[in-house]
Order: sequence, then C-alpha cells, then structure tokens
Amino acid sequence: MAGEEVALLSEITSIFIWGFIVVPLICAVASLLLARSKGRNETIAFFLGLVFGIFAVIYYLICSPVKKEEEKGKEI
Repeated sequence: MAGEEVALLSEITSIFIWGFIVVPLICAVASLLLARSKGRNETIAFFLGLVFGIFAVIYYLICSPVKKEEEKGKEI
C-alpha cells in the first residue's frame, strides 16, 4: 500500500511541475521571443506568457509589428 501512495504522489508531483512550472515558462519564453521580433515590450510579454500561457503566445503570433518613429514620419 505504501508503494501505491508513493507512486501516486510522484505522479501528482510530475503533473504539478509540468502544469504549473515548465509549460508556463515555455509559453513565457515563446511570448518574449515573439514580442522581440515584432518590436513589442518583452517584459510585459514574458509575464503575460506566464499568466495566460498559450493565449499570450497566440496573441503575439497574430499581432502586427509596432511601427518605429522613423517609419511613421515617412508615411506622412
């Protein structure tokens, strides 16, 4: 019986580590890299990735790049 409890605890610990630590960190880094490539704030992207996970990654995939001041002046 003690072996079953240890196995169950090990499985719960594994699920916790993947669900609340590893996957959010992967989403946070992915959001950060996407934000960097589109000229958006990387710190905000990292924390949004931690909190909202895959939804933040999807947002940064579909958002448009930020125009720089030099490009805005050329359009006028």
